Amino acid sequence: MPRTVEPITVDMQAGRLAQDLERYAQKALDLGATRAAVEGHKRLRIHAPLIRLSKAQIIHQGIGLGVDYGLTSSCYDPGPGGQPCGECDSCLLRARGFAEAGVTDPLVGRFAGIE
Repeated sequence: MPRTVEPITVDMQAGRLAQDLERYAQKALDLGATRAAVEGHKRLRIHAPLIRLSKAQIIHQGIGLGVDYGLTSSCYDPGPGGQPCGECDSCLLRARGFAEAGVTDPLVGRFAGIE
């Protein structure tokens, strides 16, 4: 007899980063739902504590915590050595976040002059 699984709930608030997280949340939910069904768990919770913050707010918070953004990348299609493409959705969202934060993106500076 097929096993029934109770509905899975997701604890994620809609916010400004939804466009950036929606695809990943769906993949996590799909994977978690499958695993939950196999293992017999009744609930899956996804916590996204930064979802209500803008990219600029996240950047400022990271700077306050000592994050070296020159060592981080969001690019979906990086070039040799990790050079960001500057054209994918993730690069555009990152660039807008740094611009709104009034901070120069150190990752872009790291690859300045490299074609």
